[in-house]
Order: sequence, then structure tokens, then C-alpha cells
Amino acid sequence: MKKALTTVLIISLILNAVLIIGFLTYKSYVKKSNFELAAINAQSEASLLTNILTDLDPNDPAKIEALKKRLQDNIKNAKEVEEIWRQAAER
Repeated sequence: MKKALTTVLIISLILNAVLIIGFLTYKSYVKKSNFELAAINAQSEASLLTNILTDLDPNDPAKIEALKKRLQDNIKNAKEVEEIWRQAAER
């Protein structure tokens, strides 16, 4: 009987160790993924701002108006996407 309890204890400890290692690996993966997504987001924003600067010419009012319209459309789309993500997070 004592040998069976010892075997169960050893198996339990091994399974707990596997569970802890799996959890730590998962946590590390999620953290890395979040940082990668933040980096991609920052890169995208930098690219957008670079495009805005290259499009901006103070001597061309038509280009400025087109840029303003495009920015307003982008802001509207971003707010819609934000709402979709927020609703998805609540589920």
C-alpha cells in the first residue's frame, strides 16, 4: 500500500511540474506575441505618418483637402474597428 501511495505521489509531482512548465511556456508565448503586435502597430503608425508627411505640400490646397478627407475616413474606420474588437473582447 505504501509503495502505491509513493507511486501516486511521484506521478502527481511529475504532472504538476509538466503543468507549471506548460503554463510558463504559454505565458511567455503570449507576452512575446503581444510585444510583436505592439511593434507591428508602431511600425504601421510610423509608416502612416511618413506617408502623410510625403503627401503634405503646403502650396497645394487640393492635396491638403484630399489628405484631410483621407484622414477623416481613416479615423472613422479605426473607430469602427475598435468597437468591433471591444465587442469581441466582451464575449
